[in-house]
Amino acid sequence: MKKNNKFTIMQEKYYDRAARKWSLKNKDPVIGNFNKHKLFDYEYYLFNNIETTNMKALDFGCGPGRNIVRFNKIFKQIDGVDISQICLDKCKIYLNNESITNSKLYKCNGINLDKISSLQYDIIVSTITLQHIPVYNIRFNYFKEFYRVLKNNGWISIQMAYGTRNKYKTCDYFENYIDAKSTNSSCDVSITNFNKDCSFDFFIHSWNTDLEKELIELYKPRAYEFENQLLYESYIKNNSGGNSSQIYRKTAQQFGIAKSIKVLEKYVNNENIKYDLIIIYRPDVILYQNLNINDYNVNNIYVNNAGNPLYIPDFHFIMNYDNCLKFANVFGKKMKIYLYVKNVLNKKLIQDKIIAGRHQEVLRKLKFSCIDRHNISRNIFYKYGLTDNEINLMTHK
Repeated sequence: MKKNNKFTIMQEKYYDRAARKWSLKNKDPVIGNFNKHKLFDYEYYLFNNIETTNMKALDFGCGPGRNIVRFNKIFKQIDGVDISQICLDKCKIYLNNESITNSKLYKCNGINLDKISSLQYDIIVSTITLQHIPVYNIRFNYFKEFYRVLKNNGWISIQMAYGTRNKYKTCDYFENYIDAKSTNSSCDVSITNFNKDCSFDFFIHSWNTDLEKELIELYKPRAYEFENQLLYESYIKNNSGGNSSQIYRKTAQQFGIAKSIKVLEKYVNNENIKYDLIIIYRPDVILYQNLNINDYNVNNIYVNNAGNPLYIPDFHFIMNYDNCLKFANVFGKKMKIYLYVKNVLNKKLIQDKIIAGRHQEVLRKLKFSCIDRHNISRNIFYKYGLTDNEINLMTHK
C-alpha cells in the first residue's frame, strides 16, 4: 500500500479540516460529542485486570488528545500518533493546558508507524479510530506495526465500533475501499457477525482423497468419508441415463450429494441429534458474500441464484433435515435435480439471493466470471489465501 494513496490523502485532509475548528472551548470537532464520550467507561473495558501504573502507552489516532489527557494519570507515560498534523498541534495546546509535559506526539503517514522505533511501548490503545479505515490492507499493516513497536509481552487494547447502519455506507471487514469519498462515520467498517444465533456442524464426503488431512484440519467435521470415485465409475454410468460426459458429471454430483447425506444421517442416528437446516455445498465453490440463515424458510428447498433465468444452478442447496433425506434419493432417478424436486418431492426449487459470479463462483472460473465479467475486486479474494498468480490462472469459461 503506497503512502500517497487516495484514501490516505482524503482522510488526512478531512481531519485537518475538522481539527481547525477544535479549541479548548469547543472540543467536539474531530471526535463528535466530547461530553458524551466522557461518559464511556473506557478504563473498565480497555484496561480491566491490566496493571497500567508503570506502563508506557501509545494512543493510536489520538486526535486533539482527548484520551491522552484522560488516561494520563493511569500510565507512567502516554504518547500519541495521528495522521493529521493540525490535530497534533491542537493536542499540544490541550496538553499544555492540562500541564502534561511528558507525552511525545508523532505524525503517521496513514499506512504505518515509521517515525516510531521498535519495542517502545507496553500497550497500544485506540478508540473510535480503526472503524474509520475501510481499507483492510491499511488496518492489517497497522496491526503489524503495533506488534513491531510493542515490547515483548506487550498489550493491544482497542475499541472498535461495529455493525451496520442504514444511514451510512458501511464496508465489509475485509474490503479495501480505497475510493471512499469521506470518513468518520461516512464510510465505516462493518463487523457484522452473520448467523450469530446459529451453531454449525460440518460433514464431508469427498472424492479428493489427497485432500483428506487438509480438509479435516480446516473444517473439523463431525463425520466424514473420503473415497476414490473411480471405484464407482461403472455404477455411476449405469445410473446416469445417458452417455455424455456432462450427464456423467451431473450424475456423479448427485451420487456425491447422496453419499454426503448418508454420512450426515448416520451421525444423526448415532448421536440422536436434530438439525434445523441443512446446507449442501460444492467444495470447489468459493462464497464471498454473507449468507443469512434468517432468509430461509425451513419448509422450502433452495438453490443458489443463477443470475440467468435460462440456467439452473447447483452451487448449494438449503433445506430442512426431512427434505434432505428425500433429496438424497435423486441419485438413480435419471433426472435433473430441479425436475426431481418438482415432480417427485412436489416442491419448487427456489433460487435465493446468492448470485453466481457476483457472490460465489467455481474456483476455476474466478478470474473470468467474477473479476473480468462482474468487476469484483480481486482484493476480496486475498483474504482466502489466493495470490495474484493463482487468480490469473482461474480463467476457465
